[in-house]
Amino acid sequence: MIYNDYIRLITKALTFKTVSTDPGYKGEILAFVEWLTQLLKDNGFKVTTFKGSKTNPIIFASYILDKTKKQYCFTGTMTFSPQTKQMAGIQIHLS
Repeated sequence: MIYNDYIRLITKALTFKTVSTDPGYKGEILAFVEWLTQLLKDNGFKVTTFKGSKTNPIIFASYILDKTKKQYCFTGTMTFSPQTKQMAGIQIHLS
């Protein structure tokens, strides 16, 4: 069940054309930010979006189960290859 949800969400995420180096994709980037923000909020996360005037938005989301426990930070990026039109990689970092 969790794996199927993961595949469904990754598949949906990859439908957005988020080529961050091409200003022509700004609308797709903003649509992705809206979709991901809503997904996180719907699942109980507190979400803040930082929008720079010359940069792409950055989403910060937090979900605290127990304030007495140690907290971790995950960051991630998805890379898409315009040449092959396929996902080139996902990086997730834990700190």
